[in-house]
Amino acid sequence: MQAPEQGQDTTGLPAGQLRPRMPPPTKELLERLEKEDGGYDRDDCLKALLEAKGDEAEALAHLRRSRAGATGNVDETTPTSISPANVAIEVSGKTLAQRLEELQEAADAGLMNELEHATARAALLGLDLGPGPVTAQPVQAQPVNAEVKAQPVNVSIPVNNPGGGGGGGEFPGKRSAEDLAGCWGCVCLPGGCAIEAKQSLGHDTLYHKGVAMLFFALPIAYEDRWDRQGRSNVFKKEGADDTLNYGPTDCICFGPGCTQKLAGPSCGALFGMPRDWREFQKNEIAGQWTCVCVPGGCGHYSQQDIGGNAFNKAGVVCLFFGIPVKFGPEPWDKIDGRNITHKRGDEGSRNVYFTPNWICHGCGCECKG
Repeated sequence: MQAPEQGQDTTGLPAGQLRPRMPPPTKELLERLEKEDGGYDRDDCLKALLEAKGDEAEALAHLRRSRAGATGNVDETTPTSISPANVAIEVSGKTLAQRLEELQEAADAGLMNELEHATARAALLGLDLGPGPVTAQPVQAQPVNAEVKAQPVNVSIPVNNPGGGGGGGEFPGKRSAEDLAGCWGCVCLPGGCAIEAKQSLGHDTLYHKGVAMLFFALPIAYEDRWDRQGRSNVFKKEGADDTLNYGPTDCICFGPGCTQKLAGPSCGALFGMPRDWREFQKNEIAGQWTCVCVPGGCGHYSQQDIGGNAFNKAGVVCLFFGIPVKFGPEPWDKIDGRNITHKRGDEGSRNVYFTPNWICHGCGCECKG
């Protein structure tokens, strides 16, 4: 398409005479025509409006003649071109993209001014430009100085593990911690034996709490956390390399020993240890306590909360049930994530809380009250 020479009149009108311009059809006008007589295609409505120079009644008449096949109809298969003095674009037989491209070429060639270009685009796209004139403002590209910095992305992958263990998710043959909870017995040669309650923390964490008889003679109370390893039934003891692989049965062998589930969670519940483990609060275990140890003796003491994870203990013990000896106050610390306290600086002198009101430490026990 050849651009006109500078100063050339492209309106086709005498010099100095302004060519009347058709206002852009509104969206409401197009919708009204589309709904007439059972419905017309939007492109046909737009063609008819352009032929009728915006007159709605005349456009409707064009549509009806076209549908009836009367003489003078707009042939849907023959492209109808509007002259450059009007819009300079074919309005039928082509896709919308082709029409917009031809419209842009006409504007680039100077065959229409900015107002005509905007009006024709609005007509094709079915836009309502409103009653006012369209003023096209030149836009100058501005340089953009953007510095893109890589930001760390913290991805939290939810797993089926409220206890925070090492495993999670479902897999064939999975045994949940809740299913494994209950009373278990263990024998290991020549190490000794143990009786324990296993409590669950979520689906993938177990707490073992019980009394072990080292070499079948020396009783020691314990509470240990075990976490699932990946997508398996292997649980690993926290802070150690010990593992247990729970198979489809409730009997597990590990080298020179084996462990057997004796009863379900209801067994531990009889002693105040339900299926689900929880950490006891300091105010639950502070107060007055009475203790008995065979053959060591008995005693009574006060356990006072002194802030943080610390208590002060003070009281009296009767050595061998006959010699009274006062002690304290002496500081004891509670281990985070455990129901265990120990004398400050001596982790071997530990008390394992089986319930908030009952402590077991092998050869003796303590009760609150």
